[in-house]
Amino acid sequence: MLARVSGRRGVLIGLSAIGCGFAFLAALGVPGAAGERQASRAAGHARIVHLTTRRDAGIFSMSPTGGRRQRLRRGLVDGVSLAASGRRMVFANSQPTPCGPCPADFHVDVFVANGNGRHAHRVRQFRHANLFSLAMSFDGRQVVLSIYRGGDADLYLMRANGEGVRQLTDDRRDQTGPSFSPDGREVVFSQDDPAGARIYAMPVRGGGKRRLTDDGGSARDPVFSPNGRWIAYDGTKGADSGIFLMHSDGRDGRRLTNVGDDAIDFAPDFSPNGRSIVFARGAGIDFDLVTMRVDGSNLRRIRHSSNGFIDPDWTR
Repeated sequence: MLARVSGRRGVLIGLSAIGCGFAFLAALGVPGAAGERQASRAAGHARIVHLTTRRDAGIFSMSPTGGRRQRLRRGLVDGVSLAASGRRMVFANSQPTPCGPCPADFHVDVFVANGNGRHAHRVRQFRHANLFSLAMSFDGRQVVLSIYRGGDADLYLMRANGEGVRQLTDDRRDQTGPSFSPDGREVVFSQDDPAGARIYAMPVRGGGKRRLTDDGGSARDPVFSPNGRWIAYDGTKGADSGIFLMHSDGRDGRRLTNVGDDAIDFAPDFSPNGRSIVFARGAGIDFDLVTMRVDGSNLRRIRHSSNGFIDPDWTR
């Protein structure tokens, strides 16, 4: 995960008019006052699972308002992801290979546990490799990983029990930040092209990639909304970074946040009802967790950066 953050990245609008904002809200199906009350009640049955990079390193969960925080796993972890139900978790870390006279080498251990991080068991080990990022499918049956080997990062697909490993990409370009479509048939990811990072999609059964972004700047960490209609991602345009939203076919991309050049917004994820987004914001190794509605309004910091929060996963 640390590799994922540093690789983003270097340096890393809201809606322009009220009329556009209302149209956008209607298109997304964002609720009015009654819907907001329902969303508030639903938040009581949801949680945000995340990693920390400082002090008490490990996997934690909290309520969408920042309360009820509890530790799920202790120790450094490079990536974590949960099924949509919140009942199954995959996490991994990169470990040095013990060998005194040998060149520096690492392997990636992948674990599956229940939604509270318990009963973890290792399902797979990737030798001579480092982990950039991983994601579990909505139904908890598949895992896609960005594994660094031999000079570049490629995507690997496997069943959640560690079997059926298959390499999806192999073209000497880094593919990172993968995630699944809700039906599990596609993965979206970021690829480092000569002109900058672009978001692509490809079927999990294999086949050609199709590019979804090409607007100058960079685009990373794509994630589908629960209904599959939208993709949120982090990116840059000029000197500014932010969270963006587009249709799942790449149309109508728009910026939701804009933090300037002194911080970055990254690693977005949708709430289970698709009406809100959580993401990490900060600089260096100091990151807050922030939530907002899908139109970029109601921006709210739910946890302070003293623990270096990253990789938020909003689940049931």
